[in-house]
Amino acid sequence: MATNVYINGSKHLVLRSRDITAAWGKGPFYTKRIALANTAFCVYYHAKKKIDDMVLDPKHSQMAASLRNCLRSGYHFNPMSDCDDLEEVFNHVVKNRGKYKDSKTADYNGGPQTVLPMRVPNGPKGCVNFLKAIDSERAKLKAAAIKLATETQKLSRMPKPASGSKSDHDKIKQQLGKIKSAADATQHMMWLVNTEVNARVPSGSLSASGLAKIGSATEKGMATVGRTLKFVDVLGKINDGMKAYDATLRAGGSDSTAKAVAALNVAVSYVPIISSFYGPIIQGVPGLIASMTSVIGSNAHSAANLNSLRAKGGAHIGATCPQCKLPRRL
Repeated sequence: MATNVYINGSKHLVLRSRDITAAWGKGPFYTKRIALANTAFCVYYHAKKKIDDMVLDPKHSQMAASLRNCLRSGYHFNPMSDCDDLEEVFNHVVKNRGKYKDSKTADYNGGPQTVLPMRVPNGPKGCVNFLKAIDSERAKLKAAAIKLATETQKLSRMPKPASGSKSDHDKIKQQLGKIKSAADATQHMMWLVNTEVNARVPSGSLSASGLAKIGSATEKGMATVGRTLKFVDVLGKINDGMKAYDATLRAGGSDSTAKAVAALNVAVSYVPIISSFYGPIIQGVPGLIASMTSVIGSNAHSAANLNSLRAKGGAHIGATCPQCKLPRRL
């Protein structure tokens, strides 16, 4: 079978009412149902592109599997229906030369934490199942992010370590390990949030000379530089700082404690940056996946906006998405 251009993300599917022969494409609220279908196509397209762009990320295969599970959510063998999941929908549309003929439907209940905030009755089942799966993944990520925030708060509440106290600094390192473990558990879902953030980070390196520089600067305030960081970079720096702490103490020397503490300071300085990736998920930003709102528009999913689009003869959440190539009329 030839590669499906919609599944591999090389083409963005958009349906018009004339492309739909099933009953859900006509009648009351048909614009909302078509908008729901096009929302599912838009979310998948951008998510697939995003994951493909993260091919060098160590968790790339897990992220791809996470999206694929959403793509296939709702599947069960049924020769009488082509469209129980989004993968089947894409194959169905290609098979029928751009037409959507399958009549199976399901209700999408919406809500403040979902891709579409409004209820859409009798939407195309495969598209509904995909959006529900995305909503479920976002809920899991939010729960994991809140757990991570809890571990981060524990670090911020720890008393300032006594000068030269290895036990105090060991406790900080242990808490850093818990933070990193909590963050690691979310990596396969990072396609749902910001890909990169801008932050100020320590200017010194974790080499011996770099640690000496950081150590001497700590009392005056650590020197920083602006950087664009990926999630994996931030976790890597925290891990490197913990490793450097242990390695420096093992190496010994007159200034080993100062250097080890400097390494720990580097690791701690990266912890607040983690929240920059999760912020929109924790705050419960409504609408489409938070990291995509800059492209698609976070207010493009409201019932008022859909009514406006309907009055103008169109209905699609991606009204500002350049890849959608939206028709003027549905």
